[in-house]
Amino acid sequence: MGESSESVTALAGKHLFEALRSATFDVFLSSPYLTKDVASELASCAKTSSAQWRLLTCLNPVAIAGGFLSTSGLRELLHTGVTVRSVPRLHAKSYLVDLRFGLVGSANLTFAGLGLGTNSNAELSIVLDKSQVATARSELARWWDSSDAVDEAAISNAEATAAALPIATPVQIDPTVPDALTLQTEHLLAEARDPNRGLWIKAQYGTAHPDQWREPYWFSSPDKGRPSFKPGDLVLIYAKEAHGCYAIVEITESAVLDPGFVTKNSGGEDWIGKRWPWVNKTRPRLVPKELVVLTTSQLGVSPQALQGGHKRLTLGEFASAVRALSNQSQEGDSVQEG
Repeated sequence: MGESSESVTALAGKHLFEALRSATFDVFLSSPYLTKDVASELASCAKTSSAQWRLLTCLNPVAIAGGFLSTSGLRELLHTGVTVRSVPRLHAKSYLVDLRFGLVGSANLTFAGLGLGTNSNAELSIVLDKSQVATARSELARWWDSSDAVDEAAISNAEATAAALPIATPVQIDPTVPDALTLQTEHLLAEARDPNRGLWIKAQYGTAHPDQWREPYWFSSPDKGRPSFKPGDLVLIYAKEAHGCYAIVEITESAVLDPGFVTKNSGGEDWIGKRWPWVNKTRPRLVPKELVVLTTSQLGVSPQALQGGHKRLTLGEFASAVRALSNQSQEGDSVQEG
């Protein structure tokens, strides 16, 4: 498609990945935003490809803090052998494969942008003809020559800058008004930049139970000493049987050693309270009305990292999870207490 004449499409992802899977010598991508799920798909293609892969992006701390640019996704691409560079003020979404395929338009390298998810953006892209592919390649090459290398040091520096961005002023959000989910998401992401807040992922045995997290609730931790959770920390809840995260809560109280409480509220089995005696109370922050499960691959977190029951997240990892959870939900389908 696109070898003899241009065409307009709302299915950017379909055409792009069809072309990527048959790439023979060169893949040249340009996008300021990148989500972990798309990065993983690209890395999977690159691993088995004989082509040289390049990504031009914008290593913008604001995009990292907002969950639009996944640093774990960038690292995965780098580990796969994709060369990544950054150019300031990049806005172009342009995807070129060999000399035969080109796609330009409004779609970023995100599931919503590429039309690969269940809650896709309204995007349009143009599939280029061969002469236009050459023109686009020349322009990207010019930007590439004046861009900066993206390596581990550059990513770490950008993450540190993102974490130091200003913190939001607390506001009350009415979940019944239009765009409440968007406002809530942006506020939650801004709060996550507070250096005094811990960002976590917490594993829970069993299947997902979103209803219990829509009200003030609790979780417990193993008998390995007082856990590091503190009031104000934000926690992604991971259900082991569902193999993914589906709720975000805020810690409201310091951990209390209370095996009797755990036993009483977990079916009356004494061994449960003895094994997980430390209790933290929570309140809901982002819990979609319909169950949405984000896998560890979407979050950029290894399942092995949760063997201890919980793990600290970077701002970029947490922001990517918030953005993904919000994007897969419908407007108004979440709650915020407080």
